[in-house]
Amino acid sequence: MAFTRRKNRKSTTNFARTRVVSNQLDSTPPLELTQNKHYQSCAFLPKTDYLPYQNIGHTGEGMFWVTNGGKQIVNAGYANNLLSGQRGNNVDVLEPQLCSLKPELDVDDFIVDYAAGQQYCLFVTNKGYVYSGGNNDQGQLGHNDTTTIPYFRRVISTAGGVTFGPGGERAVRCYANTCYGGPANRRSMILTESKLLYGCGFNSNYELGISGNTTQQNAFVRAAPTISDIKDVYIGRFTTGVVLSNGQFYTWGFNGNGEQGLGNTTVQQVPVLSNSNVALVRHAWNSYGVRYAFILKTDGTAWFTGFQSSYGQAGLGNSTDYTSWQQITNALVNNANSRIVDIKTAGFTQDGNQYATTYFLMDSGAIYSCGYNGYGQMGWNGATASNTLGTFILPAGFPKVDEIFQMGGYSVSTFYGINRESGRMFAVGSWNHGALGYGFGDWAANTGSGRWDNRTATTFRAHWPAREIDAPPVIEDGLAKFHSIIGTNSSENANGQYPNPMVLCTDGTVWTRGYNISGYLGTGIVHVVNGANTYVRQEQYGFTWRPVLL
Repeated sequence: MAFTRRKNRKSTTNFARTRVVSNQLDSTPPLELTQNKHYQSCAFLPKTDYLPYQNIGHTGEGMFWVTNGGKQIVNAGYANNLLSGQRGNNVDVLEPQLCSLKPELDVDDFIVDYAAGQQYCLFVTNKGYVYSGGNNDQGQLGHNDTTTIPYFRRVISTAGGVTFGPGGERAVRCYANTCYGGPANRRSMILTESKLLYGCGFNSNYELGISGNTTQQNAFVRAAPTISDIKDVYIGRFTTGVVLSNGQFYTWGFNGNGEQGLGNTTVQQVPVLSNSNVALVRHAWNSYGVRYAFILKTDGTAWFTGFQSSYGQAGLGNSTDYTSWQQITNALVNNANSRIVDIKTAGFTQDGNQYATTYFLMDSGAIYSCGYNGYGQMGWNGATASNTLGTFILPAGFPKVDEIFQMGGYSVSTFYGINRESGRMFAVGSWNHGALGYGFGDWAANTGSGRWDNRTATTFRAHWPAREIDAPPVIEDGLAKFHSIIGTNSSENANGQYPNPMVLCTDGTVWTRGYNISGYLGTGIVHVVNGANTYVRQEQYGFTWRPVLL
């Protein structure tokens, strides 16, 4: 696909995002503190008619876009995503391809939200329809069967008795659990305009919140039927949580690490009230083997529950595991001068330890961090871990931080911060795969004769303190700037390995770099790596900023 570079065009766009409510556009900025979809859900960005979402999973690596004014899904990456409908199995998609929709969207209908699971994807439209496609081994597509389909098909009346769309329940949000490794546990959730929740798929730990029902559900049924008025949904590998409009936080499903904060480790078959006055939930429920959660309450206090292991990612000064909520009492985040506005956390389990790092963003722009620090990602203390909070050191002269982003697992952990007004961004952590957006990186398995001339063998090396990211080529004459990182490997996907930053610029273009095995980046770059035929037309390391092709 050709890419036309935009030159000398001043952007006057106001980047307040729009949300779709029913069939009306709500132009107010989204309440991002109450969302768990990482800044891109239910949002159309000016001059940008696509919403990148990157799914990094055990066998579901790839990228998905909404394009063509919300009329079409595009994907690229690993063959087993099974969603282009234009190729057979075991063929990677290096250049983005359109996915087939059956039936095609009505002339006045368009996509408003979508979620990528492990080898499958689903979306909802302005009219409240639900489409799903890909792997269906657990019935997670909701078509009343377990047949895999290589395209998107509209979910019609199901055995669960619900009809999505006009005349039925109007879907407004969709969710899928993204799990790295372990056995298949795929499921899907739909939130409707009436603030009810529906689900299908894997349910052996009562993830659907239906008492006594441990069977697979291959059609959408009412999930958590004992509660209603649901505002936000948080879906993990074996655990589910919701926040109601009144701020009450309910959880159910697996609880073996005390991640529900109920004072026990008992599996919960139906929703149980976990806490109240909750404004934000950040969880690591997708982690394989150990799980935990943070909440931010409306009074500005932060709380923790679950597994800590060796590194103390709660910042409580210990590595104690908790089954009930513990307030983060550190004076850095509990003071009269500044309040917490966001928390980012992620981890990876290996050798019995949880390699987890946590960041607290304050309304003053200050950042505090704690936990695992093997790649300097905490930004304040070399590569030494700490179970107490410390001050993240910003690059000299960097303005107030508006947003923070965490990507990757223990081996390639990275952290980013951005100032919207100036369009400046910094990064810190592992240089592996070039994910930081500056300098070069390498991977130990690909040194020697196969390495490029423009890379050096830094092999998983930690890099700190934080450094400002160089501008991609799209930024010319200072007219276009960084606006946001979109489609990131989310914090909640705690075991995700490969951070591939996708940077939205203020002229509406998207640029990316990083790990690109099987075409994950969707840039369509042609390179031969190590001379092997299997690597023809694959760029294994994306050290150079590339435009995302559409």
